[in-house]
Amino acid sequence: MPPLAIVSASDSAFFPFLQELVRSVRDKPPGHAVPIYVLDAGLDEANHAWLEQQRVTPVALPWPYDLEVPGHLRALALRCTIPALIPGHGVYLWVDADAWVQDWTAVDLYRRTAESRQFCITSEVDRSFDLAWMSDWSISVCQNLYGARLAQRLRGRPLLNAGVFAGHRDAPHWAAWKKRVEQALVSSAADFNLDQTALNILAFVDGFDVAILPPQCNWICHRALPRTSMDGTVLLDPQPPHQPLGIIHMTSVTKTFPSLVLRTIDDRLVARSLRYAATPSDAIDPDNPVTAELALARADCVTGHYYEAIWRLQRLVAADPNRPRAWAQLGVTASQVGDLAEAARALRRAVLLKPDNASWQLDLGTTYLRQGRAEEAEAAFRRALQLSPYDRSAQVRLDTAVADQTMPAGDYVSPGLLRVKVDKHFPNVGWSGCDDGGLRQPDFRSGQNRYADKRVPHLCLVTRDEAHILFNTALGLDGLPALDIGSSMGFSTCHLALGGVRLDVVDPALRDPGVLQSVMDSLTSAGVIDACRLLAASVPGAVEQLGRRDGMRWSLGFIDEKDDGDAARQAAEACEPFLQPDAVVLLGSLLSPAAAAGLHVFRERGWNTGIYRTARIMGVAWRGQSKPIRHSPDPSLSPELPPHLTTWTVVGGDTAN
Repeated sequence: MPPLAIVSASDSAFFPFLQELVRSVRDKPPGHAVPIYVLDAGLDEANHAWLEQQRVTPVALPWPYDLEVPGHLRALALRCTIPALIPGHGVYLWVDADAWVQDWTAVDLYRRTAESRQFCITSEVDRSFDLAWMSDWSISVCQNLYGARLAQRLRGRPLLNAGVFAGHRDAPHWAAWKKRVEQALVSSAADFNLDQTALNILAFVDGFDVAILPPQCNWICHRALPRTSMDGTVLLDPQPPHQPLGIIHMTSVTKTFPSLVLRTIDDRLVARSLRYAATPSDAIDPDNPVTAELALARADCVTGHYYEAIWRLQRLVAADPNRPRAWAQLGVTASQVGDLAEAARALRRAVLLKPDNASWQLDLGTTYLRQGRAEEAEAAFRRALQLSPYDRSAQVRLDTAVADQTMPAGDYVSPGLLRVKVDKHFPNVGWSGCDDGGLRQPDFRSGQNRYADKRVPHLCLVTRDEAHILFNTALGLDGLPALDIGSSMGFSTCHLALGGVRLDVVDPALRDPGVLQSVMDSLTSAGVIDACRLLAASVPGAVEQLGRRDGMRWSLGFIDEKDDGDAARQAAEACEPFLQPDAVVLLGSLLSPAAAAGLHVFRERGWNTGIYRTARIMGVAWRGQSKPIRHSPDPSLSPELPPHLTTWTVVGGDTAN
């Protein structure tokens, strides 16, 4: 009886990969006579003729289930019946068609282990892999197929990759595996991950002994790209001692790249695909040395090492800010980790340098739309459509951006201000009859909506109009440091951060774990959490510490202290010495005389000061080259001001003192 048979599967579309797998076996002396079988998932006559030349046997797939599923999913679901489909062998080694054998020692290890332990496989765990998301993903897949109870029993377990495995013909695993597959087959309609998930349950829930081999025996390339030998021909473990990889599994997008930049063991760069017998070449282009660095960043993204890619790209653009491809790749990569503030900043730079690139305009619009900046998204999508008129995805996203700009009835935003809508990031914020903690004045006479977080209903947030003053002021200070005193459950913080500033947020309310988590969730949803440093501390101590110890100097400040005491004045006195020579400070809730005391501090210290005639009255102080933004009050507001504010000039369309 032949001790080993190698089994794979393919249809005609996947056949070029299967050919390379077969060659990688037949080219090695131990593989000359090894029986190879292919589960026929849709091969054509030409495929069969080639297989016959290579002494490979196609196997027709019986399908006993009353389900309509494509051939490749049938092949996966029937892997648990391999000994019955292909009788007469002692050990069966399955190898996916997008994998190939580089070092025969891996094949021998699978064979020997299956003979002694009955069943063996490799897990997607290695010191080079990013493992952060893998457990949650496998649990989610299992839950969809088998329910929450079984899924939770996989928590903390390594994901066994069924792309390569070996089993003895008499192993009881085959029958138990088949039973688990059939348990979920009807409801899942042969889901792509069904049989792999069933195999994981077999090992970690059902208690079957499954030997786990080193990851070099089934190298999952989209987890970490290999290193190479000095000549680029042999693929190696990326970590020392750089052992040769046994079976190369071109998972996910790695099978489609015609060329990737890989590091050699002596830290040179070579360009090659991961296909069998690929020809390596020098990756450094003397005329454009940055190309290799960009390719390395792309490789980091392919393998899920996004932050490494971001650091690499940030170094590139810092060294030369006029590299549109680097900026664009930085933007796309930052968006993949949810840092939408960095993504928007980078993509804006890319389209500024190369405005005729429709794809980058589309990426920029998509980033804006995820943040809630629908008006800016609309403009980017319109530019993308001008450059690529038949791009259906751009038209669909444009329609979404236009629809997302609709504000609720009862909201006012000054004409001329760029609009943003953060409602989806704040599910607990809604219209409220809040009274600003008892500070509501008769002068709050507008019919505008007033908003509060339903968990803190007495805390009135900035109005929609005031939020837009924050956002539009920050837009003019992109990338500069800013200070937010009193985050208002993250609502004011979010509008400032969306404008592009980098924020220090000082708010003692953040000491409450529930408040802190809520604020973090909202800022994460808006993609600006990485631009915010949240400090659960009180003013003035925290501000003075940041200024004196850390040397912080802010270009923008927002003070929104609502109590009747000296909090607003103390906050103003604390932050004023640490503001830049060119700076703007906004102050909220000036209907309260106590809050207006903060604006007095800036006037007393020589700043230009004024007020925005909003529903709650917002103050503004500025100096140097900074100027307040233009604002037109809600026509429904009375022009009369409370007595404590009559000495200030209203900052309006063309007026500012």
